Amino acid sequence: MHVTYLNHGFTNNLSASEFTLQAGEDKVVLSMDFSPNERTRSKHGNSYLDVQQLKEDASNVWFFQISKEKWLIPLATELKRYPNATRVLELKFKDGASIAFPYELDGQSHNLTFYAVGSDPI
Repeated sequence: MHVTYLNHGFTNNLSASEFTLQAGEDKVVLSMDFSPNERTRSKHGNSYLDVQQLKEDASNVWFFQISKEKWLIPLATELKRYPNATRVLELKFKDGASIAFPYELDGQSHNLTFYAVGSDPI
């Protein structure tokens, strides 16, 4: 998982798991769990520090980027089925905390880029 911030740099150290998709007329939500980055013995490791930064600096996220994989086909299907639905990317963390971003999607390259829309997460 690649995350780029508006005001400073990026990280490639994060991983996500347990991707889920919820779709309906009003919104299409792709959720991903970042808690594995928090479940580490070393609180000084890159993944742990980067997930803490993501939680603290969520309002400055510019985009998330992941490589295109077959498991993302259902997302494309639901976005076509509900073209007017709000697109939401939900990040889940340890202890049930979560952050959600409305996004615009760019799939023109070999990656999918989820551009955060607006200055604050929802």
